[in-house]
Amino acid sequence: MLFVNGKFYTGKGFSEAVFVKDGIIEEVGGTEALIKAHPNEEIVDLEKRLVIPGFNDSHIHVLSYSRFLESVNLRGAESKEEIIALGKKALENNNILVMYGCDDSFFPAPLTRSDLDLISSEKPVIVHRSCGHIAFVNSSALRLLPEGEAAGYIDPENGILKEDAVSLLEKVFPKESPSRLKERIRRTMRNLNSLGITSLATGDVAGDLEEGLR
Repeated sequence: MLFVNGKFYTGKGFSEAVFVKDGIIEEVGGTEALIKAHPNEEIVDLEKRLVIPGFNDSHIHVLSYSRFLESVNLRGAESKEEIIALGKKALENNNILVMYGCDDSFFPAPLTRSDLDLISSEKPVIVHRSCGHIAFVNSSALRLLPEGEAAGYIDPENGILKEDAVSLLEKVFPKESPSRLKERIRRTMRNLNSLGITSLATGDVAGDLEEGLR
């Protein structure tokens, strides 16, 4: 296949066209020269678009990110009341509610377990702070956490989890079937590809993720 009439960054400048065979770039050069060299190949006209190598994300947690893609985005939420209202609406169609992107820096007081119990005291509610190192949970989610693990990072009175305790939240979710897990990972990879990310290093390669990648 020929990709022509583009701007391919090679690391040493730009070229107009590439010849691709079995998913590998075999040849780089000018549009006319490559069309002449490969007259029977399918041609894709890039209409002067820029083509650059894909990005590598060197620090990501694929399972956590996949949860975020299925969660309620709180970026722009300016108050506890707004978060509670968004949560109540979203919980109608969910057994477990996950919200992310909360920035409580400008709230009069931090988000707490009591606040999230107003969304529901029966279904688990999890709110990830925008930094990714802190999460707020309601009473139901708190009860589902494994006893004794990362205890020094959990404030049970206020439902605030920090650092190591945040990773325990995966255990709140029911065990997924291998097919469901694989589909979640595929959907996540498609999302990352749409952002130009073509390779990554993940921090949660053991356990469920390892099974889903088989």
